[in-house]
Amino acid sequence: MIELPKKLQNKSFRFIKIRKGEKAPLEEDWPMTNNYKYNDPDFNEYLKTASAYGVACGFGKLAIIDCDNKESAEKIMAVLPDTFTVLTPGHESPHLYFIIKDLTKKIVMTDNNKIHHGEVQFTGFQALGPNSLHPNKKKYGVLKDIPIEHITKKELLAAIKPFIKTEEKKKPCESGIQMDISLVSKNIKGLNPSSNGELQGPHPVHTSEGGTNFGVNEETNLWHCYRCGTGGDTIALIALLKGITACEKLVKGYFSTEEGKKDFKSALLIAKQEYGYRTPEEAEVEKQVKLARELTEAEIAELKKPKLIFNILREIQKIGVVGEEKSILALINRIAMRCVLNITKTSGNIIVLDDTGLGKDNITEKLCRIMLTESKTLFSTTCISDKVLNYWHPGTPETSWDGRVMYLQDPEEDTLKGQAFRVRASGDPKNATLDKDRNFHYIQINGKPILIITSMKASIDIELIRRWDMVRLDASKELTRAIVRYQLKEATKSKSTTDSNELLQNALKNLPRVNVVIPYGTELESLIDSDASIMRTMTLKLLDIIRASAALHQYQREQDENNYVLANKEDLAYAVFIINYCDILTAQALNKKQEALIKYIEEKFLATEEPVSFKQIIADNPGMSETWVYKQEKDLVERRLLQMKRHYDTGSGKDIKCFIPDMLLFVNIKVPKKLPGYFFNGLEKDINESRKNYGLNKIKLFDRSETR
Repeated sequence: MIELPKKLQNKSFRFIKIRKGEKAPLEEDWPMTNNYKYNDPDFNEYLKTASAYGVACGFGKLAIIDCDNKESAEKIMAVLPDTFTVLTPGHESPHLYFIIKDLTKKIVMTDNNKIHHGEVQFTGFQALGPNSLHPNKKKYGVLKDIPIEHITKKELLAAIKPFIKTEEKKKPCESGIQMDISLVSKNIKGLNPSSNGELQGPHPVHTSEGGTNFGVNEETNLWHCYRCGTGGDTIALIALLKGITACEKLVKGYFSTEEGKKDFKSALLIAKQEYGYRTPEEAEVEKQVKLARELTEAEIAELKKPKLIFNILREIQKIGVVGEEKSILALINRIAMRCVLNITKTSGNIIVLDDTGLGKDNITEKLCRIMLTESKTLFSTTCISDKVLNYWHPGTPETSWDGRVMYLQDPEEDTLKGQAFRVRASGDPKNATLDKDRNFHYIQINGKPILIITSMKASIDIELIRRWDMVRLDASKELTRAIVRYQLKEATKSKSTTDSNELLQNALKNLPRVNVVIPYGTELESLIDSDASIMRTMTLKLLDIIRASAALHQYQREQDENNYVLANKEDLAYAVFIINYCDILTAQALNKKQEALIKYIEEKFLATEEPVSFKQIIADNPGMSETWVYKQEKDLVERRLLQMKRHYDTGSGKDIKCFIPDMLLFVNIKVPKKLPGYFFNGLEKDINESRKNYGLNKIKLFDRSETR
């Protein structure tokens, strides 16, 4: 059992438990909580079996002069009054115990020749007490068992003056970067709060025997090394921790040296990459392009309504869009795809292609305004060139396009065939370009936007066809008459009576981005009955359309243990509709005669499973002359809309030229016999009720004659 000397049995003093065979504290947070009075039952029980205990300095203003050699100790003892003294078995030098009421912190005794003479231990530090065993198995003995003397800080400094540096205190290494030091210091092990408000512990690089030679002040954003007398701000701390700069170099002005400039640049890069630091200018730009804010309860309630998809349709109808429900449903899903984190890069492309005057830009722009925020999640432009597209970014070049929509109105034909457009459509990470000196260099493309194009006659290259969905607007006389009636009726009103649902629109604009799981994924194989290679791409697109529907309805869906949104069969219904509605042919800028030719060949081939001869085409289609049909051979075959085959004709006994449809056209997903949810069972009815108000006929979302 360790006996505590009478001179230390002071109610103001505190003692701590020590690890067996070491000098380090046993318990964490000992400077604040895990310390004990001399008569604490728990501490006295500990002393019965312990080999050592610590005297916590600072309590009762107790300071211990811990000398590292006899010579220094003798000179200090000659100046100061006799006091309670303990002989240490390590250096065989004394610990001098004093009460110093105006001392505020520990003093390191290192002279101008960098010779270390010891420390004046104070708040946040401890020393093994008398009768403790040193790790070398020798005991700390009481050398002078007399009362502990009171001295002043001035008397102390006079006594230790030969053993401390007289040079000006080193000033910290500051970079000028205002960054919260706690972002970095929170990962440093062993730091504990001390009574002076700082965090103290062992140095994270060159460690510490006493365990408290390193301090961090989170209020001033500065750190300090008590051994080297160095320190600095957050960038300097990163340079220290990452091994960029040695501790002894981190003093005022270092980052202005040639070596320091390189170290600063390296540490700043780590600050950005690992700790998310941004310059004030970068932070302001990111604030402007921040994708979403937290939704209010009222906004979430709008997203939970079962008829969410119809409510979005109603919003665009309120601002003057008549009909076009199928095209709008396809666009809603594609815009919602921006909220899917685990999306296939090439799925997010759609083109609205039709004659001028049908309102494709009006419809697309109004829907974008309802679901997106300009310059945050929506970036739109008209007639952009390939060169300008190359350098277009949402904020800074480092800002990602992920989660954003790029809307191009009537892009130039050369743009759609250019390299920059191909890169944006494919999601490749970089694009090669020529500078003004005709030298190649790469432009890094960060992320992949959802890409929406409206155009009258744009033609997407065949290589990109698989990466696009296409919709064509309703050019019927019926819809034209309905639009005219609506416009005339609106002209009779003195002011607009629209009652836009701002809560819903704000909810859509700030919809969170999520990961989506499709639990029934393996069941979908039965719906895909084509073995064409295009189905490899189309299957991925089907899955992403399901994910987009689930993201749009995320507040109506369950989540798994990883917080992934679980798509349900209602999302499948939405996806089946879009896959079967969007038409690959519309991307080809075909005239109506060409479309009729392809449709005829497709229907004939499906009915007979035989190639269709030129002679059959001309005979069954009076409006298609022999000369015109032969002209289509090269054009439509090159564009992979038709395949040309030579087929033996029994009538003539010769091989003749025939057409069959390209397998690219056989993109069709069978409609299941029954699916749960509003989209499959209620949306069509609500849409047709709405169409009545405009004098429009009913439409079908699904061809239920082909259900399985």
